[in-house]
Amino acid sequence: MKTNEEIRDLAIKTHEYDASKFQAAYSNNRSPSDDVFLYGRIFIEEEILKMLKNLPKGSKILDIGSGTGHLAAAIKNRGFEVYGLEPSKEMLNYARENFPDIESKEGISIALPYPERYFDFVISIEVLRYLSPDDVINTYKEIRRVLKNEGNFLVTHVNRYATDFYYCFYKLKDIIRKIMNHHHHYCYFTTAEREMNILRNLNFSSFYAHGRMFGSIRIAYKLSTYLGKKYVKLLDFIDKDQLFEVNLRRFWAGHLFLVGKK
Repeated sequence: MKTNEEIRDLAIKTHEYDASKFQAAYSNNRSPSDDVFLYGRIFIEEEILKMLKNLPKGSKILDIGSGTGHLAAAIKNRGFEVYGLEPSKEMLNYARENFPDIESKEGISIALPYPERYFDFVISIEVLRYLSPDDVINTYKEIRRVLKNEGNFLVTHVNRYATDFYYCFYKLKDIIRKIMNHHHHYCYFTTAEREMNILRNLNFSSFYAHGRMFGSIRIAYKLSTYLGKKYVKLLDFIDKDQLFEVNLRRFWAGHLFLVGKK
């Protein structure tokens, strides 16, 4: 088993390598249905917008794992004071070049370089999935520390039982990478119940979890972009919100959201 630090280093290396791909994905004027990544971002952005509606303009917001800075910029454009934190130097270079008016710091989630009770809202999108279980817990502790009283947070996780069967795909890929002696990033698979139990033990005042997006959409796009587009068009007609709050359906969703309050 790799150490917490080794797992973090692998995550950073992965994002150093993928930085240009993220930059291209956000910079090109493409339809959300052109790519499963872009389609999935629709649900992420909707969840963040729900939270922003309850915040006064000028509220301080921290984006942990801010990447190329595009999400932080979209939030800033709605009248909020946004700060970005990113451990990958390549990602950070893009962010600072893209949005020089946003403060983007280099740092990791288990040691946030900010004072106590500084932020009204903290988000972390597709970050905790790359961390060890210990680092996930320590990240929650840091989020709680920098949040103001009654401050909120929103993070995403990888559903262990999502119907894209990523858990099985990851395990198979991990075996192949080890045989070939190639590095492979760690993935933290979890469930809503596990994460809510952690938050309960850390004394957050309230929290809940729900799923968004049918996991099977990722399988359709793996087969072909054409099939993926047709499939999401059908699912948008059947259930455009793709919001799953009941346990069994929540287990299967493509995105697991965890929302809490200090």
